[in-house]
Amino acid sequence: MNKKAYLRDRWIQEHPDGFFIITPQTDEVEIPLSCPLCKTLLRSKDDEISWFRSKCCHRCHMAWAAARKEQWSEGWRPDPYLLDQEIKQRPPIAVKIEID
Repeated sequence: MNKKAYLRDRWIQEHPDGFFIITPQTDEVEIPLSCPLCKTLLRSKDDEISWFRSKCCHRCHMAWAAARKEQWSEGWRPDPYLLDQEIKQRPPIAVKIEID
């Protein structure tokens, strides 16, 4: 199986059975379990993409980072009160965890 460069520092290779395997080029890629701003779980592909772009979840990226790209890259973060108000407006998301 030949590895080829893929998106965002990843490798892609085709398995003989016809499916693809995508792996990081390095083992240094670590995505946290929760957003450092709003503390919600990172659970979607959009969250992963936003983590690589802005180091936050997708909702925080859309609310804060995307609109202030330059300021965000310089370290700007929302005031805790504004962040709390934005989080309260988000619809609740049910999470089901089963432990055997």
